[in-house]
Amino acid sequence: MTKNRLEWALLAAIIAASFLLRLLVMDIPFERDEGEYAYAAQLLLDGVPPFKEAYNMKFPGIYAVYAAILFVFGQTHTGVHLALAFVNGATSILVFLIGRRLFGPPAALAASVAFAMLSFLPSMQGIMANSEHFVLLAALAGILTLMKAMDKRSLSMFFIAGALLGLGYTIKQHGAAFVLFGYFLLAPYHFKNSGLKKAVAGLAAFTIGATLPFLVMCALLYSAGVFDRFWFWSFSYAAEYVSVTPFSVGMGRLKAEAANILLSAPLLWIIAAIGLFFPLWDKEARRAWPFMASLLAFSALAVMPGFFFRPHYFLFLVPATALFFGAALKALPIIFGRTKGTAAIVTLSIVLCVYFAYTQRTALAAPPEVLSRQMYGYNPFPEALVISDYIAKNTAENEKIAVLGSEPEIYFYTKRRAATGFIYTYPLMERQRFALDMQKQMMDEVKKAAPAYLVFVDIKFSWGANDDSSLEIFDWLKSYVAESYTLVGMADIKATGAKKYAWGRDIENVPAPMPGYGIYIYKRN
Repeated sequence: MTKNRLEWALLAAIIAASFLLRLLVMDIPFERDEGEYAYAAQLLLDGVPPFKEAYNMKFPGIYAVYAAILFVFGQTHTGVHLALAFVNGATSILVFLIGRRLFGPPAALAASVAFAMLSFLPSMQGIMANSEHFVLLAALAGILTLMKAMDKRSLSMFFIAGALLGLGYTIKQHGAAFVLFGYFLLAPYHFKNSGLKKAVAGLAAFTIGATLPFLVMCALLYSAGVFDRFWFWSFSYAAEYVSVTPFSVGMGRLKAEAANILLSAPLLWIIAAIGLFFPLWDKEARRAWPFMASLLAFSALAVMPGFFFRPHYFLFLVPATALFFGAALKALPIIFGRTKGTAAIVTLSIVLCVYFAYTQRTALAAPPEVLSRQMYGYNPFPEALVISDYIAKNTAENEKIAVLGSEPEIYFYTKRRAATGFIYTYPLMERQRFALDMQKQMMDEVKKAAPAYLVFVDIKFSWGANDDSSLEIFDWLKSYVAESYTLVGMADIKATGAKKYAWGRDIENVPAPMPGYGIYIYKRN
């Protein structure tokens, strides 16, 4: 009992240290994905179903998660990041519990340490409340339940495991990779350890559980009258979206992002890589090799869709990497003996935590707006807070606004409804067959709503235009603004201090931002 208490005390210390690190960066402004989730959740709390007033291809499970967070922690970016700290702590516990089943408590604690550190990395945007964090919580809970179900041969637990893994899929489509991992574990287990009848029953229970969250989601969307829009955005448009990136371009992105992530914490990744060979020194743990290797493979599959390889996609690899990290440290008891080896694991884990905090000192000490700029370059996430504050003070709660650009965080901060469902403008610029129709639809929606304020984000990262993009919407915007709006605010992304913002008549006295680095706020005449 005393030993068990010590394990949990050490795990609590790991989670507390991780929580403290996240407290230091909790006030970083939303990036645009967080802004999308928060705005859609805001609408959900107001009784507006997904896809009715905000269009995107993501499954709406993440909106439900954010709605719960906003309800409990408040409608601020700080509250969302506080909730993420709790979610990350819960996921660390799951990594420990899975690791303990695979190779014992000391190495499992080391795996939990590795997960806490790697999932924090700014190079993977780990401090932001991206959907990957919430998918991992559901997926690892499902995997742990599945492991217990296989021990107890319980149909109800197979069902629960499937439901948890299916829940991760409804949060983000990439979560389907972990459902496949569940099948990978189940099929050989059943046909090896039970007869055909029991095998079919177990697989059926898991399958029903895995599909139920998706079916419930579809039923709710159908009852809300938005199923047709959901199907268009999540399937018809999504099929176009994942086909726009050539394989060669994707491999270039993979090389660049992987190098950046590996170099941000090289010692941790090297130790995890050593763990790939743990069967060579630990005969008892060899039974864990197929599980861990297949988890790593299916986690990599979750990173692959569309060959986009965005930094936060690599978070899917962190649990498997952390387990290999723990497996590497399991060699220490073999080398030094059980008692000294366990002490060596604890000591090395503490040293690595100090090393990690030192390597991340720039991010931990940076003011929120500086940290945002370090992570995202000239994306207008700090500026969105200032612009939103101005709009909120100068509009009534029932007035609509329009953001011409992919900055949905402005809608969330202002607590004002969007004049158009296109809270992202990337689809309008992509090489896909719906792009021009989407531009026309967005123009029609904005004209019909006649928003009180219009924000034009003249930043390339907010549009993603390419050589093949139709520029019709920009020509329309010039004439529409000239007819109906007056410029009342301007933000220069590259400027600093008092030169960054200009309002009202002061606009006449400052130079215009460089093309591609300005934000313009217009008021309806």
